[in-house]
Amino acid sequence: MDRSILIIFAIGAAFIYFAMSMFAVSSGKEDAKWSVDDRNAPYAQYYKKDVLGDPVLDLSGVSLAQAKTIWSTTPTKDRIVGKLPDFSLAKSEADLTIVNGEFKQYLLKYLSHLEEKYIGGEITADQARNKLSTLK
Repeated sequence: MDRSILIIFAIGAAFIYFAMSMFAVSSGKEDAKWSVDDRNAPYAQYYKKDVLGDPVLDLSGVSLAQAKTIWSTTPTKDRIVGKLPDFSLAKSEADLTIVNGEFKQYLLKYLSHLEEKYIGGEITADQARNKLSTLK
């Protein structure tokens, strides 16, 4: 009886070890995916880490025109545009990955504007993605 409990415990411990090691590997891949890459080196100064260690775009103190230029080359833009046509998810992503400031408010209003046009049938999902990618 004692031996069978020991065997079950050993199998359980091995399973937990295996599951945790798989989680750590997948977690590392996810971190690499969200990092700021070399093509954004000039704008790397506008990124900082949040509490969880994820990069957030901090455009506070930057003019709206300059913020739009920075936005056009950031991985944050690609993530938010990739959420469309789910506008609520895109707004949530923008809210979580952009630090408060004039640009964040502008972007959230623009997403609401695009959502209204999309729901009204004035634009397609691809047109919404294009308009958001080339923010003017």
